[in-house]
Amino acid sequence: MAGSSPPATPGRIFISYRREETAYPAGWLYDRLAGHFGSSQVFKDVDSIQLGDDFVEVITRAVGSCDVLIALIGNEWLTITDAHGRRRLNNPDDFVRLEIEAALSRRVRVIPVLVDGARMPQATELPDSLAALVRRQALELSPARFDFDTSRLLKVLDLTLAEVRAAQQDPAPVPAPAGTAPDPSPTARLEAPGQREQAGQGPPPGTAPAPAVPGGPPAGRARRGVLLAAAAVVIAASAIAAVVLLTGGSGASPPTGGSPAGLANPATGTFTQTSPWRLVVIDAIDSHDPGCTVTVTNTGTGEKKELHNYQTKSYQIQETGNFRWKANSRQCQVFPRPGAGKVALPFGQGYATGDTDAFHSPGRVAVEVKDFNGGSTCDLQLHDAADGHVVDYGTARKGAGPLLLDPAGRSQVYLSDLECSVRVSAAPK
Repeated sequence: MAGSSPPATPGRIFISYRREETAYPAGWLYDRLAGHFGSSQVFKDVDSIQLGDDFVEVITRAVGSCDVLIALIGNEWLTITDAHGRRRLNNPDDFVRLEIEAALSRRVRVIPVLVDGARMPQATELPDSLAALVRRQALELSPARFDFDTSRLLKVLDLTLAEVRAAQQDPAPVPAPAGTAPDPSPTARLEAPGQREQAGQGPPPGTAPAPAVPGGPPAGRARRGVLLAAAAVVIAASAIAAVVLLTGGSGASPPTGGSPAGLANPATGTFTQTSPWRLVVIDAIDSHDPGCTVTVTNTGTGEKKELHNYQTKSYQIQETGNFRWKANSRQCQVFPRPGAGKVALPFGQGYATGDTDAFHSPGRVAVEVKDFNGGSTCDLQLHDAADGHVVDYGTARKGAGPLLLDPAGRSQVYLSDLECSVRVSAAPK
């Protein structure tokens, strides 16, 4: 049992879940996060509220001060009803709805975690106040690969909380316009424990796995402070990486005419893709740059992807159609590239560069980690380039030799979200 009424500690993580469907995954996830960050940094009602505490007061404070909200979504998250047969999410006073509304309104990072095969909801299936949730990159959590999934989540959380701490140490406040009052927080409508029980959510559960949008050990993530401290080196590395990515060093073709698809405005643009494609984002770092956040919208379906990165990163994307994109800074250069790329084995790629170009292997792939980027393990996923599905995955460890991955007969595959430097080759027969 955690201490009474947790304070608004920088870096707090709030776990939002429904007791009826995801109590056990929430418990497992809490244990993993508390072991990594400390129990004072992770909020889960039964583990974070002491006997005698005011339930509503503690929940309200936790939601209002968290820096990350993890929303566990099970197969019944959309449809679960109260004692009167009414869908919970349609109730403006539903606890889960209020928790997520509060986090979205405060613009903190919200990470949907799809538990045991659950799907991401559509915007049309949600109240308007929750529609922004569907634009958040989700993490799939499966009991069969709990350690792998949670390690991906820890990477994202480590980076996010490091950014929060850096921002708090070097704030850049923006004064509110004169005469304006803050909007009331959705958490102000949280009902008492008895009301939560009447709504069919039940009392706080008894003590009782995980994700990695768009996500290994926390030490493997390069910190923003380190990047800024070595800005000159980073800029040079970004330029070199951009040349490699955009001039065919890893199978990509260079942009024509000096800019992709004739995009004149460096912060916005539109383009069309009719088959799987890649998006290369280059962040020209300076001392005030928060990193690139690029939102890509499929104008036909309305679906959005929000991509975050520093330096240069490549993303494999399988969705086709007409797209528009918008970056948070004119220092973010965005290059949509047709096709999944083509690189021949063997090849090498550095850490924090995102997805590799597609490659063919007649049998198993040997992935040798050349640089663990400060950690002792590296999580690796092999995807089908045609549909993005994971065909094999594993964790490379120092001293254990190359990791062997099976493409399962796929003609073209790629490695995703590289956080270590690797050399990829065909495994000896």
